[in-house]
Amino acid sequence: LAALPAALGGAGSARAAVPRAGSPAEVVELTSANWDAVASSGRPVFVEFYATWCPYCNAMKPAWEALAAEANAAGAVSDAALPVVARLDADAEPDFAFSKGFAGGFPDLVLYEGGSPVAGFRGKRALPELKAFAARFGRNAGPADDLQCTARGN
Repeated sequence: LAALPAALGGAGSARAAVPRAGSPAEVVELTSANWDAVASSGRPVFVEFYATWCPYCNAMKPAWEALAAEANAAGAVSDAALPVVARLDADAEPDFAFSKGFAGGFPDLVLYEGGSPVAGFRGKRALPELKAFAARFGRNAGPADDLQCTARGN
C-alpha cells in the first residue's frame, strides 16, 4: 500500500516522473512510467483505456470522474470499498496499452488485480452501473458474479 501514495503524487513521490490527476480524488492518469507503481498498490485498479478524440470517452467522462471521486478519495486506505479508478491514453501509448490488455475499442474498461486483467466491463457507462461493477472488486466485496463482466486474461 505504500506505493499508492507515491504513484498518486503524495509524500515521497517524484511528481515530475509520475503524471497524475490534480488530487487523489480525481482519476489517476496512468502511463508506462507509473503503471507498475499503481498496479502494485495492493488495491484493484479499474482502468479506462481512452483517446482524447473519442466521443464515447468524452460522454462517459463525468461518470468516470464521479466514480473516481468516490473511489480514490480514500487514497491507500486498506479497507477501501472501491478499486483505484484510473485511465490510460491508449492513443498516446498504443503498444503499451495493447500489452496491458487493451482490446482496441474506445473506451475499453478493464479491472486489474495485482497488475493482471481479471474482468472487462460491458454495460451502461453511467455512474450507478460503473460503481456497482467496481464495488464487486473492492476490499469489502463478496464473490463476483458475471453481471456486466467479461473474463480477461493475459
